Amino acid sequence: MAIRSDPVGSGRRRGVVPLQFRLWSTEDPEYKGENAEIEAIIDSIRAEVGNKGIYVYDRGGDRNEIFRYFISNGLDFIVRMMQNRYLMYEGVRQHILVLAAKCHTPHTSVVAFNANGEEKDTTIHYGAMPVRLPENPDFPGMHEKDLRLVVVRGFGQCAMLILTTLQGDGSKEDVWRVVQGYLTRWRVEETIRFVKQSYQVEDMRTLTLARLRNLAALVLAVAYFVMVWIGKSERREVLRTHIVETAKRIYGAPEFFYYALADGIQKLFTRFGKWSAKLDLKKVLLKPSPQLEFAFADGDG
Repeated sequence: MAIRSDPVGSGRRRGVVPLQFRLWSTEDPEYKGENAEIEAIIDSIRAEVGNKGIYVYDRGGDRNEIFRYFISNGLDFIVRMMQNRYLMYEGVRQHILVLAAKCHTPHTSVVAFNANGEEKDTTIHYGAMPVRLPENPDFPGMHEKDLRLVVVRGFGQCAMLILTTLQGDGSKEDVWRVVQGYLTRWRVEETIRFVKQSYQVEDMRTLTLARLRNLAALVLAVAYFVMVWIGKSERREVLRTHIVETAKRIYGAPEFFYYALADGIQKLFTRFGKWSAKLDLKKVLLKPSPQLEFAFADGDG
């Protein structure tokens, strides 16, 4: 699932915007591999926004094919690295853990970190060093790109290792931009959990992949409606407040209040049976709605 998230301190209201929800199957005759599927997702986003933005990926993005795609297309990225990677530093190929031990981490920040379901303030130390990817005959040219390895200590026994195209002067503000970019990705994880739990994505039952993709398109439309149309509009503050109150949660709406919105909308729809007796359903259901259109994979389902 591709999601745009505004980082803390960006000057914009914190929130997420779902961009794409794509399903694939290894049994699909057109399936060409996970890398090809990931590239197709980014291609669809680039078709709308060009090369704007920074692509943030977890350790699943630490693969040569993905790096080749980013670099060859001129895309900026922030990728968390595995601990078995080798990088070039000062012309010498070295293990990433050796480089992490060499990296000076002079900058300090306090961040809220969720540890075992409990949020607490954590002091982290971070710094950066210039690196390159090793030369690889299967991926020519990648070793020529100037990159930076950002090392973050404090989240656990092992340092967090981040590779990025973003360059800078090594100041606290400069390196924090990269750290902040990756930490913002945790909100993406929260969003994915929200979509799975609130809309029971993993319980969808259909007979064909095309139908499953059609349902996924509907889930994406609903998620966008909740997070953007209602969730981020100041003009719809009253509507949002009423929906959250309808959820009747015994605790206040958390910062990630999309759960409360989803619960409130569900309760409102369960009351539809009481309201429907007062409505002319033919007029409601047959009334054309040109503002909302769905494009499905095919006409099946």
